[in-house]
Amino acid sequence: MISSMRFTKLKQSALSITAPSITALTLISALSTGCSFMGGDDGYFRSRAMDYEKAVELAPLKLPEGTQSTQRKELYPIAQRQGEVKGAYAPKGADDLPRPQGLLNVNEQAGVEIREKDDQRWLVVRKSPADSFELAKRFVENNGFEIARADASSNTVETGWLKPRQEDQPGWFMRMVTLNFRDDYDRFRFRIENAADGTHIRIEQVRERASDASSLPNKVAWNGTHASTTRTEVVANDLSDFIAEEQATSLRTGVLAAAYANAPRTIMTWDGNGFPVLVITMDMNRAWLAVGQALERSSLKVRDLNRSLEVYYLKRDKRLRKEGEGESHQYQLKLLRADEGVHVAVQLDDNTLAPKEEGLQVLEAIRKNIE
Repeated sequence: MISSMRFTKLKQSALSITAPSITALTLISALSTGCSFMGGDDGYFRSRAMDYEKAVELAPLKLPEGTQSTQRKELYPIAQRQGEVKGAYAPKGADDLPRPQGLLNVNEQAGVEIREKDDQRWLVVRKSPADSFELAKRFVENNGFEIARADASSNTVETGWLKPRQEDQPGWFMRMVTLNFRDDYDRFRFRIENAADGTHIRIEQVRERASDASSLPNKVAWNGTHASTTRTEVVANDLSDFIAEEQATSLRTGVLAAAYANAPRTIMTWDGNGFPVLVITMDMNRAWLAVGQALERSSLKVRDLNRSLEVYYLKRDKRLRKEGEGESHQYQLKLLRADEGVHVAVQLDDNTLAPKEEGLQVLEAIRKNIE
């Protein structure tokens, strides 16, 4: 009696353990069957990328006899292929189909597109290669960079060696630890090509490490690679903005020339609080270049500049500073776009304008050297 009771309990225990296992196995089996039903070549959510190979060509539609019809051309004519096309691309499967090139940015009004593939970036513009070549040259000059080579026959523009900003470099402690006393230097090349969809401006970059600029090579072996995708992206975006602004300026040049033939290039004015503002009747690209050249001709010392923020950082003259008028040792010369051109203001920081007398003297020095 006792043995039979024990056997009954063991049997019940075995059943209680086996039941969930059977349920789990049944669920897994159902899911596996469902996956093949939902996906795969015959599944409901299968890939249809290669369905065009199963297309059946049908005979043209025939009208009943005695019916008059007007002959019409094919809406989408298909070219007849004569034999095998050499080098034709034949996809091996759905994952092997060619994908469209990545489109990063489009400025339809200016006719500029930024495209990318892998680590390469280039612009597509609706301009001739010769005009694009001149645009690339002006872009380099307006940013204050040296043009190391400009070849109109090959439509290429190369910058000189550029040293990245100091904050991007390792600190002096890391240099001492690694015994690395060399810096990174970048060089860019703009290569203009004529293509079916417009003119391509390809941006290439190389990077070299050297103790100083004098030890860098004069000639570079360009191979289409990029040392820094981030810097190439910044250059592509800035070049796109530059071309867009040049396009907008050229459209209104005739009207401005007729209306303001004898108008001064600079006008000194004051805002509502009495702070001086210099108005430059140019577009931003030309105003930025004009201010940079004026600063070079003046006694003002440029500490740094930021083209993206459109700010020149100037050393503050101690002789002009009065007691209690801020402890900043530099000015921020800020350029702002406006309807009548570009406004230039002098700041101590992002939230504080320079004292009126100091700002006026700085702006007057710039105005005289522009005129």
